[in-house]
Amino acid sequence: MFLPAMNHRGAGNGPARRTWRWPVVTIGVVVTAILAHVFGLGEAWQLDWARGAGGEPWRLVTSQLTHWDGEHLFWDVTTFAVLGAVCEILAPRRYLCCLLMSFTILPAVVYALVPDLTAFRGLSGVDCALFALVAGHCVNSRDSELQLAGWLAAGVVTAKVCFELVTGRALFFDSSSIAPVPLAHALGAALGWLPCLVPPKNDDCLVAAASW
Repeated sequence: MFLPAMNHRGAGNGPARRTWRWPVVTIGVVVTAILAHVFGLGEAWQLDWARGAGGEPWRLVTSQLTHWDGEHLFWDVTTFAVLGAVCEILAPRRYLCCLLMSFTILPAVVYALVPDLTAFRGLSGVDCALFALVAGHCVNSRDSELQLAGWLAAGVVTAKVCFELVTGRALFFDSSSIAPVPLAHALGAALGWLPCLVPPKNDDCLVAAASW
């Protein structure tokens, strides 16, 4: 997915031009996750409670790039590709901040608070963070319709997280062979909202993309 990034109008420069920006970080994460699955790096990269994060702390980062099977990979990576491309193009700084927190804080908290897990894999927590980031970015927009859409999206992700925390089941992808980690989804949504608490300097790019 490639969305238009707007060059803002300067004095005497005429109308703004539409240019195209490649979501290189998103593409890199997607390719890495696919290659990790293809080359069977799941056990080598997953967050493994038996080995512990103390001896191999890099697993905190790599664990979310691994997946249990092809279906798990498809849903996680597809969601990440769409949301990641949107976030990287419309709010690149917030996007990078969100990724940094999601790939470090999220697995560390899961490791500390869910000791009964044997292994942790998947981008679903990061996906929840990106969904919340999109919602928060829209809420911060100066366009009333985007603000409404943002609040509705925030309501959806909140309802999803509450459902999963209460039932212990994943809402959109529920497999009998994969145990969901609702805490990861809840924490991801919270981390995705955090960068949006800082008011943007300019959100014309978001408004322009919505009307393109």
